[in-house]
Amino acid sequence: GGEGGGEGGGGGGPERSIAQLHTGCSFLFAKVVGLAELVGDRLQRPRTILLLLQSIFDRFDRLTETFNVQKVRKTVNESYMVAAGLPDPELLGSPQQRALGTCALAVAMVHVMDVVNAERPPGSAPLSVQIGVHSGSAIAGIIGHRKYQYDLVGDAVNTAARMCGMSAPGRVCLSKATFKHVRGQFDLTERPPLNVKGKGKMVTYFLGGRTAPSASPSAAAGSPVPSAETGAAAGDAAGCSESSESSGSSGSSGSSSE
Repeated sequence: GGEGGGEGGGGGGPERSIAQLHTGCSFLFAKVVGLAELVGDRLQRPRTILLLLQSIFDRFDRLTETFNVQKVRKTVNESYMVAAGLPDPELLGSPQQRALGTCALAVAMVHVMDVVNAERPPGSAPLSVQIGVHSGSAIAGIIGHRKYQYDLVGDAVNTAARMCGMSAPGRVCLSKATFKHVRGQFDLTERPPLNVKGKGKMVTYFLGGRTAPSASPSAAAGSPVPSAETGAAAGDAAGCSESSESSGSSGSSGSSSE
């Protein structure tokens, strides 16, 4: 949950910022692979591309609601960031529950791209999602002067972005910190140690499907984490690369209205 209390910036009014340390969280970065090429394809109508973009991120947004995690921002065109455990730590009450929810979301996001591909413009290449997940702490708060934004900073956020960069299209890469929370609940494949920028060698894992959905602990509100299959169905019902690092470390973000 949150720790450390809120902090006001120097003075009140529009200059004020509010920040809080949140521990035991999980963070997800997702990159839509192939989206940049589609956007740059001059043979495609702009409206068609925008409608597809809307469809992708609307589905992702619905999935975050299904799994009780919270979208933090959509970054430059093709990336999407999610956090479990903040800003409301009561949605999922324990570090394990947050990791399980984030991983179930990740699997559902991979599956929902099959539906997205059925809607893509004729002649365009299939799209996929590449995802990374890490668990840890971050400072979260409201920043801005005229337009307020909710943003996260911290090493755990950067590491989640690194996991995304080390993943592959259609795959979900977990850090060891997240692995410890979800082992026994998902199929997990250990990868050889890889050099991670700023971290040295790290052991990471590819995430597979859920192995024991009925064994997941209950959330604080008493409802279990849905299975990835349930989540993907909910996402369909209505309708990280290195570039992610700068957004996590510099404090830049999209608008909270996104």
